Amino acid sequence: MFVINIQGLHENFDKYLPGEIVYSQEIVESTSEKDCIEKSFYFFKKNQLLAQQQLIYRIFKGNSIEELFNRVGLKLERKDRSGQLVIYSKK
Repeated sequence: MFVINIQGLHENFDKYLPGEIVYSQEIVESTSEKDCIEKSFYFFKKNQLLAQQQLIYRIFKGNSIEELFNRVGLKLERKDRSGQLVIYSKK
């Protein structure tokens, strides 16, 4: 069994946290990796950068994930009620 979490659209946003801290995330299409986005996370306090991290996420568009899983011998079993968890099993 293989379970994958399907995430919603990645978006830029700011969120105000206790202690005058602002969490920000910024997403751009990767210039170094095909079919990827670069997602940067920042924490600011009074416009001073406290911490940051950048991650690269592979994006599967359309039926590409179904085609990939089919090639490696997985078949779709079902989705959970929320539609976010997709369950696959070996063929």
